[in-house]
Amino acid sequence: MILAAGRKNAPPMLNPAPDNPDAFPPSIAVSLRGLAPAYGGVRSALHALAGSGLRAAALDAASPETRPRLLSRSDRRDLAAALRRAELAAAGLDLLIRSEAWSDPAESDRAVAAGVEAIRLASDLRALDAAEQLPVLCVSLPAEGAQPAADTLNAEAGRHGVLVAAVGEHLGNEEDQAEASRVARSARLTRLSGSGDTPSAAAERVIELGPSLAQLRIDSAEPEVLAALAGCVPAMSVACRGATGVIDCFAGAGRTRAESMLVRCITAWLAAAL
Repeated sequence: MILAAGRKNAPPMLNPAPDNPDAFPPSIAVSLRGLAPAYGGVRSALHALAGSGLRAAALDAASPETRPRLLSRSDRRDLAAALRRAELAAAGLDLLIRSEAWSDPAESDRAVAAGVEAIRLASDLRALDAAEQLPVLCVSLPAEGAQPAADTLNAEAGRHGVLVAAVGEHLGNEEDQAEASRVARSARLTRLSGSGDTPSAAAERVIELGPSLAQLRIDSAEPEVLAALAGCVPAMSVACRGATGVIDCFAGAGRTRAESMLVRCITAWLAAAL
């Protein structure tokens, strides 16, 4: 157990009752992309998250343990059972492969096939009562050349009740967003917060993205980055209803450091949501 708070005594943000009916504190999930390696595997990480107060986890579609094409029907049922035991739902899947793979003719077919499989896994987990109602597939798209891939993913996602969200450096620049305009956005907190920007400046960027923002990825646990949540979370509550936070800052971290980072991120998120 990483945090003391369990389901019956969930932090306030997890059972919100906002005074403003137009504002609804966004939920928060944790990405297993970096956390699972810190714990030696997906199931160990899920066990550690049980009782943490978190309600959802994003699976890593590039990890051998949760790579969709490697999972049989039995494997999918086992994964769903592991999520339910941890009292977690799959928030979706991360397929954060090299962005150029989506536009490179030599790689795009394979990338799209992996994306389609990830969408179907998300749908299967929801059917097994182990995923959120609108799971998100997060992909990293290049600034140009990926629209055919994005169109294929969107079509498949629409058939299966999954949302595709793109994260990429170009998503912070309005002039470069034309090709990404048909997919939702997944923004990195470090990208929004900038260097020395105030929480209000980051909040303005969230408001600019508006309903197109599906995810805010908390990709650093540094105090100056987490401080930006003070503006971002309230802005998401009003301008990006349905958007979620995803903690994803554990790359290369050992278990002790990963736990510390997770606690800092959740604490900052809850403080911003109150």
